[in-house]
Amino acid sequence: MTSKATRTDRLLCCLLLLVLATGCSTPARQPVTTWEGTAAHVLLEYRGEALAVYASGDFNDWTPQRSPFQRMGGDRWELTLNLAPGEYRYLLAVETRDDWSLHLDPANPLRGEDGGGRALSLLRVGNGNSVDD
Repeated sequence: MTSKATRTDRLLCCLLLLVLATGCSTPARQPVTTWEGTAAHVLLEYRGEALAVYASGDFNDWTPQRSPFQRMGGDRWELTLNLAPGEYRYLLAVETRDDWSLHLDPANPLRGEDGGGRALSLLRVGNGNSVDD
């Protein structure tokens, strides 16, 4: 027979494990730009359950199929864009079992707008002359 304290301890351990299992997903990192000569390689990362993930923006004429993310394992997806210096507005197109939808990039805090005031994610690619680019 178990004591009341032992049952309470087991319940607390189960709750702790549940919180750890559901609340500790590693967030996606912000876009990272690397340079090869004058070419910028911008790495985007998405974390979430999906069948497919695409980027749709100024850099691909808003055609998501031109910029598919690659599944890196589990719920982690990556896409490397080769971009010239400039500003690029974009959204993520996420396909799930039931539907697909457009989202702001949760890993990128930079925001812009379209002509109608709709919020868009924003990439700023510098000219490669400073460490901030």
